[in-house]
This record gives sequence, structure tokens and C-alpha cells, in this order.
Amino acid sequence: MTKEFKPEKISDIEVGDIVLLQWDGYEGVPKYLSNTWAEVVEVKRTRVIVKPTTIVGTQSVRFQQIAKVCKKVEKQ
Repeated sequence: MTKEFKPEKISDIEVGDIVLLQWDGYEGVPKYLSNTWAEVVEVKRTRVIVKPTTIVGTQSVRFQQIAKVCKKVEKQ
């Protein structure tokens, strides 16, 4: 089971989460990666390092360029 939400702060994001990238016209997310899902590889103080599903390698994005976070939730 998964839970999708709009992150309010960078601490809402953890390594292993899946995020939806959004292009905002500034550096970070290229236009061709907008609306692409990516796995979080590392969370820094102001940036998130992600591995997009459509390209090889990683991309450094700002917290504001993440539209949604998808977390795995264990059923209890």
C-alpha cells in the first residue's frame, strides 16, 4: 500500500521514497523530466538527489521542484 502527498518541508522526504518531479523554469529539473517519477537517493539540507526512471544517472533538484511524494506504508 502506498501513500501520496504534497511535501510541506524537506524532512517529509526520505531516501527510498518515489517523487514526482515538476519543472518550474529554474535550474534543477529539466523540462523533459517534468512529470517524471524518480527515486530519492540522498537528501541534503536544501537539495534532493534523485534517480529518474527515464534517464541514466542522478539529478539534483530543489525541494520546491517535487510535486508529490509516494511512500510505502505497511498495513497493520
